[in-house]
Amino acid sequence: MNALFRCFVSHLLYAVVMSCRQLQKIGVEKNNHYPDGVYKIYPTGSQPIMTYCDMSRDGGGWTLLVSSHTNSWTAQNVQLRNADSPKLNEDYSILHYADNIKDNINVAGSKFEYRLEAQSRGNVNADNTVFTAAFWF
Repeated sequence: MNALFRCFVSHLLYAVVMSCRQLQKIGVEKNNHYPDGVYKIYPTGSQPIMTYCDMSRDGGGWTLLVSSHTNSWTAQNVQLRNADSPKLNEDYSILHYADNIKDNINVAGSKFEYRLEAQSRGNVNADNTVFTAAFWF
């Protein structure tokens, strides 16, 4: 059993959730703290996807939508990219599911927040500048 599978098995005790924020709310209700890490969410209610959940910064419950570390983005891959393998240090996108996550009644509250982080400037070439960044909500 690989480490990633063990991580998922250890987190199968939670209900089907639409976002990391909903997972955090369930954890609070059940007095169970979920750490930062990769979780399965169901933004459409039926099709699961993998995402990274930041459960500790700025109140926690953040769902990673995009992580960018190269300048190889295209119109074809910006909506979904490496969706089965979320990593903070590689290109990743689940923007295709952003509206499903945002609009779900179990996620939406009296306010909705986005978090954008730009960690460092990358070196590509003289014509292109790349920033490594992450987009959360």
